[in-house]
Amino acid sequence: MPCLFSKVPFMYFIGIFAKRGIMDKALESGKANGFRTHGVTASSGCLVDESLIVTNYGLVQLGQIGNPQGNKHQPISISVATPQGPRQATQFFINGLALTRKIDTNSGYSIQGTKEHRIRVVDPDSGEWLWKRFAELKAGDITPLAMDSLIGEPHQVELPPFENVRYMNEDLAELLGYFGAYSLSGGGTFTFPVEIEDRDVADRLEKILYNSFHLRKVLYKAIPTYPVEVKSPELGHWWAQCGFTNRNCIPQAVLYTNNPQYYRAYLRGVFEGSAKIRNGSLSLNIASESLFFQIKNLLLAFGIPTATVPLQSYQRPGYDHVLRFQNTSYNKVFKEKIGFIGARKNGALAYRTGAATFREDFVYLPSALLKRLHDSGLKADHVKLNGAVSRHYLQDIYLKTCDSELGDALRFFYDKVSSNTGSGEQMTYDLSVPDELTYNANGFISHNTITQL
Repeated sequence: MPCLFSKVPFMYFIGIFAKRGIMDKALESGKANGFRTHGVTASSGCLVDESLIVTNYGLVQLGQIGNPQGNKHQPISISVATPQGPRQATQFFINGLALTRKIDTNSGYSIQGTKEHRIRVVDPDSGEWLWKRFAELKAGDITPLAMDSLIGEPHQVELPPFENVRYMNEDLAELLGYFGAYSLSGGGTFTFPVEIEDRDVADRLEKILYNSFHLRKVLYKAIPTYPVEVKSPELGHWWAQCGFTNRNCIPQAVLYTNNPQYYRAYLRGVFEGSAKIRNGSLSLNIASESLFFQIKNLLLAFGIPTATVPLQSYQRPGYDHVLRFQNTSYNKVFKEKIGFIGARKNGALAYRTGAATFREDFVYLPSALLKRLHDSGLKADHVKLNGAVSRHYLQDIYLKTCDSELGDALRFFYDKVSSNTGSGEQMTYDLSVPDELTYNANGFISHNTITQL
């Protein structure tokens, strides 16, 4: 398995990913001449390359867990997140080019795979979880998405030495988040725009740049922003060497640390640079769809579900996607777990009480559990269609009862399928997880591959 090792220089990862261009050429040949599975059968369906998997090496794209140029059936040894906790994945499977479908939800989560692939859905009659193939999924189907799903220990990711930087660290992760969301670069010049009232943010960026790279800002303009600008062709070369110039994804050097502290720092930089707060509510605008998707999934892994809002409702040209928290109750969670760099945005993000605070966040429970909770004080008028109960009410009951089954149900965000559409031919992959037969992919509970040699 060539991609996932602890304490391996990051340039090794860069070399592996650079070879993906060879794979693109192989795909063209495969389209013309066909693909072979070498006797391996995936009876449970497969997912596309970009599916994000929660592993003990961080959030990793499925196609990078194994060697995309290797054997169709590869032994691996990594831990993956499942509904029952971390479990060992033992095989990586290359299914090859296949017709795929894309499943989208009301809140903007999505997953792509073959029509045979299965994910968990909630039975609307019993509240129990069932398996359903992509070909069978329809609008209105309820699917659980895993929250607070990070597993494993942090890893040290070595970078090419430059000034005071040898490894990925919290300061660099925060700077990369701000850079990816809201900055300019070119010719060795890096410009980090800062709102004029956010001098503490400018001070923080200046401190990171000096402590990490011995660079001081060279430009000051009072209106309309207070930009932090530094010039260093050497930093520009190092930045590109590390792959940091790609603003379409979270840097792999950050993701592979599997360090929640660094993940928080990266998100803090992103939200400080690009988030807007209006009337106490937050919205995040990002032009890159792939980066937007990764940030959305990383927030879910921290227990913060989000909704994708149509651009026209915000009327901000130049951005393709708008993200907001599922409801304002998650403002408090965000401030506790991530927050902003500066005081102004931290103070502007409000936490309110009332029914609207907890809207659009229901937990779907099986009939037997509902009956037991009624005996513990759950009121009948709190139960909606299909056994749905507001998370807010259930959290209060859980604090009183410590019911383990209820606690398990609260670990998921429940969303509804909005569409099921064809997404063309794509390379597809899967994992084998013998102990649990499932793994989390893009937050969805995905069935693993059953292989036969």
